[in-house]
Amino acid sequence: MSKFIVEIPNEMTTVINGCAASLGGVGAFSGMIGAGTDLGIIGPVWVGMTISLANKAGSDLSEQALQKIAIAVFTGAGSFIAGAKIASAGLGWIAAVFTGGLSLAASAAANAALNVAFTRSYGRAVARFFLAKEPISSTEIVVKMLIALLGADYGIKTSHDHLLC
Repeated sequence: MSKFIVEIPNEMTTVINGCAASLGGVGAFSGMIGAGTDLGIIGPVWVGMTISLANKAGSDLSEQALQKIAIAVFTGAGSFIAGAKIASAGLGWIAAVFTGGLSLAASAAANAALNVAFTRSYGRAVARFFLAKEPISSTEIVVKMLIALLGADYGIKTSHDHLLC
């Protein structure tokens, strides 16, 4: 994974943090409504962030290819993301019975924190990938590499880790 351990420039970090903060705000409001209500917003933000980061790294991929990559990664990581969101929302709603609804605020805060954490991790994975100037043989391989980088950010092993060697 050494070729992917690179310093992320400030201009890219600003994009990542801006997207993460925006989705944190969305998560705070949607967290009280229910699990997954913000997923329709997260996907397009990740697409835009992918395009912006790839352009800042000097990638020559088309916008359409970058959209496909972001959507595929979001879909691939979506079951993990959705599961974490459903678990936090479910616990919040169950605990609401015993706390007079106060746990819904905690559920909203947890949803916001998950949005920030997942978006920052995905943004760092995209930035590290494009800064490493890895030759792109196929969209499928890129998606698998980004999922492996996302997992590495959390110390989670994936079936695609061998691609990072």
